[in-house]
Amino acid sequence: MSTLENASAVLKLFAHESSSLPQQGLSFSDVASRLPLPKSTLSRLLVAMEDQGLLVRNPANRLYSVGELLLAVGGRQRAKPLTDEVAPVLTALTDEQGCAGMICLLEKDYVRIVSVFNGCPHRPASYSAGHRLPAANTAVGRALLAGYSERDVIDRLVPGAAAHASFSQHGLTGLLQRLTVVRRQGWSYARNETRPDQSALATSLTHPLRNERVGLCLTFPSLSDGNAFPQPLLTRLISVTRMLAEKIGDPGWRHR
Repeated sequence: MSTLENASAVLKLFAHESSSLPQQGLSFSDVASRLPLPKSTLSRLLVAMEDQGLLVRNPANRLYSVGELLLAVGGRQRAKPLTDEVAPVLTALTDEQGCAGMICLLEKDYVRIVSVFNGCPHRPASYSAGHRLPAANTAVGRALLAGYSERDVIDRLVPGAAAHASFSQHGLTGLLQRLTVVRRQGWSYARNETRPDQSALATSLTHPLRNERVGLCLTFPSLSDGNAFPQPLLTRLISVTRMLAEKIGDPGWRHR
């Protein structure tokens, strides 16, 4: 691997593993255990990255964290919320497909609609911005919940120590099975769940360096053919979601 590839591999450790690390940074041993580099090579690399402002090392605990140069560049991106990056893409998609769309955020066990897009003027959108819907009973809610572990999902929907005891009676078993499918395929589908004769397809995006997770949802009249939905609509939704995921570096879409 080249020096640039090695430096990139180091930075990806912070992007992909920071949420699971108990410390505020990575030690030399942390990096060495995760990368197949000779220790002498890694030592020179980390020193060079520190010299160039890509990393900074805390003199007290000797832990590495992201350097000022990257933080300065990232600050320009942080000035624009993820919802604002998604909005023009979803506007174009709903206009192209002649359907309605929504950007949603997960708030505990509900989803809150942040923005609504109407690509079909003679068929107004069913909901307005600010409306809240149960996360478990909507396509976009399940797309967002699928980004969390089963334990986190249970805690959101059945808070407190009684979560495991209440598991079955709250219908969570079936929900967790559905979320497993959503995680595998990357999208969620709902038919006539919140409104009669209305279906929805949804995906979600997570910014790896910021605490931002948004849901993208398209709504359309339910087809008469059972659980069928317009396949071209799903294809386009996945396509634009993957494009946005590549732009922000969402690791969840890397192998889909």
